[in-house]
Amino acid sequence: AADHPMSAFTETLRAVRHAAARTRPGEPGGRIIGFGSLVPGEGKTTMVLNFAMLAAASGSRVLLIDTDFRNP
Repeated sequence: AADHPMSAFTETLRAVRHAAARTRPGEPGGRIIGFGSLVPGEGKTTMVLNFAMLAAASGSRVLLIDTDFRNP
C-alpha cells in the first residue's frame, strides 16, 4: 500500500478503513478489527500489515496483535 498508494489493493484497504471508522452518535470511536482465514498462506499477514500502516499513516492509533492458533 505504501509503495503503490493508488492501486486497487490500497483503495480497497481505504474503503475498509473508512467503513470501520464510521460511528453512530454516542458510540465510542475505537474499533476492533479481526482478519482471519481457514487456510494458511492466504495473505492475512500481508493484508493486516498494509491495513495497519494505512490506518497509522492517516493518523489513527494502531495496535497490531498477530497470532497463529495453528502454531502457538
